[in-house]
Amino acid sequence: MSKILTSRILTLLAREYEYSQSLHSEKEDMMSKLKVDDVTSFDAALQTLKENELVNLWIDPRGKIKLAKITWRGINEIGEVNLRYGLEVK
Repeated sequence: MSKILTSRILTLLAREYEYSQSLHSEKEDMMSKLKVDDVTSFDAALQTLKENELVNLWIDPRGKIKLAKITWRGINEIGEVNLRYGLEVK
């Protein structure tokens, strides 16, 4: 599941990057969007992505992962990322 989860996280971060290039994504928000409840495996997947230099993480002083952002290497891994300016409302 770890490889599948890391792929899903990277894809989500790429889509988030399309709309907000300068912002990091909150871990709890990502978990909610991906419908993942297991914090331990989610953190492990984020750490794997960080070790492969595909994401940057912000970790609070207590050692808990709070934020993540895709790197240029991660964007290249995904392939196609279409930058958008503003959220489309339908």
